[in-house]
Amino acid sequence: MTTTTVSAGRRTQAERRASSRARLVDATLSCLAEFGYAGASLPEIVRRAGLSNGGLWRHFQSKADLLAAASIEAEQRLLAAAPEQSAPGSAEEAIDNVAELILEWSRQPEMVAIIELLLATRVDPQLHEALSANDERAASLFADEIKRLLGPHLATHPHFRVNVRQLGLALYGIAVTHHLRQESARAALGPELRDLARRLFDLA
Repeated sequence: MTTTTVSAGRRTQAERRASSRARLVDATLSCLAEFGYAGASLPEIVRRAGLSNGGLWRHFQSKADLLAAASIEAEQRLLAAAPEQSAPGSAEEAIDNVAELILEWSRQPEMVAIIELLLATRVDPQLHEALSANDERAASLFADEIKRLLGPHLATHPHFRVNVRQLGLALYGIAVTHHLRQESARAALGPELRDLARRLFDLA
């Protein structure tokens, strides 16, 4: 009788599919950060991923679906880079740390990719629909991470959701204008953002 064994190093079909999908998303993010939306062509994405066109369409029904998946992945990567430890000793320190983290997020390639996609929704109806479908999930991911970082006391602030939305809008605004800002203006952003965050949570 012949016994068939599977090598420990051999991946399952599900693992191979997950790997291919991840490579496509990763290639999409790198194209967006490097070339912008206009330069994130499907041939270049497929080439970077090391896959065929057929491999692309097995995972995504359209380019808009791929870009929407890349947008969520970009946000998850940004949030995953946040410190694991929750809020420090004081509310002021927690707020200041979140403000510094927002500045750090605004400079990352993943944030550049997100901004490129958001701007492209003005001219790409399919992308607009795909990102709109993910909007609530993306907002919840951001709010949950800010809640974790600020800690239980600040999370009970009566205007917590509104405050988080304001911080999110600040993040997008800083990211969009980052390339236009002089070094002196960039240096002033830290204190300004910390002051804004403190005022939002009545700690000014």
